[in-house]
Amino acid sequence: MTRISSIPKPATLAAALAAALSLAACHQAPSNETSSAPQVSQARDIVPSTPGNGAKATLLAGAEPFENLTELAFSPSTDRLDSALDAAKAMAPKVRPLLSPKGQSDLDRNLTAIEVAHGAQEPADLAIASVEIYRTLVTEAAGASPVPSEVSLLDYAGFRYTADLKARPMRWDDMAAAVDFARSQWDVVQPRVADPETAGKVSAAIDGMSSAVTDRDAKSAAENVAAELDLVDVLEQQFDHR
Repeated sequence: MTRISSIPKPATLAAALAAALSLAACHQAPSNETSSAPQVSQARDIVPSTPGNGAKATLLAGAEPFENLTELAFSPSTDRLDSALDAAKAMAPKVRPLLSPKGQSDLDRNLTAIEVAHGAQEPADLAIASVEIYRTLVTEAAGASPVPSEVSLLDYAGFRYTADLKARPMRWDDMAAAVDFARSQWDVVQPRVADPETAGKVSAAIDGMSSAVTDRDAKSAAENVAAELDLVDVLEQQFDHR
């Protein structure tokens, strides 16, 4: 997906990225590290409703404003942030009827978290609440695109990791959960990646993200998550053009 150029990559996704990476459950704005780390199994716990392909396509398209809001959460431009926030809010009632009951509950909870974080000027919490909605939508839209949902969830993991990295203080524990979630998604989709060079780079980026957390190395974390997010774009292009 096209990245917003004003947001550095540490910026291009797990709390749970607040309870989910399976990057998964309810987010509560933490003052130190996120207490509700993403549960690796949870992204698959959402039971999609059974809309037709048109409805799933709407859910997938509806994820875009929340991706944009996630990327702009740390923007110094209040105008751009407010515009992204308005677009995300406008999308919510369009996608809500298409979600499962759990998806609707997750949407409502994270919309509230977005409002609270925005009012409190907590960009990391805003980014995480927004990317949790992104996760819900792409998970329930599985099958609407040639791009596997696991690739979109790698995006989610990278976004959440980035938000945790940019939080003050950094949320290393939640970053570790985001890496675990990313690895779980990569294990599923890697056999479907035709280009071994790309596959090797993705594996290396995820390994680098993990090592950076272990070493508490912010510079390495930023470099590796930027690589992971860029490689998600490559994977999307490869699956789209099969």
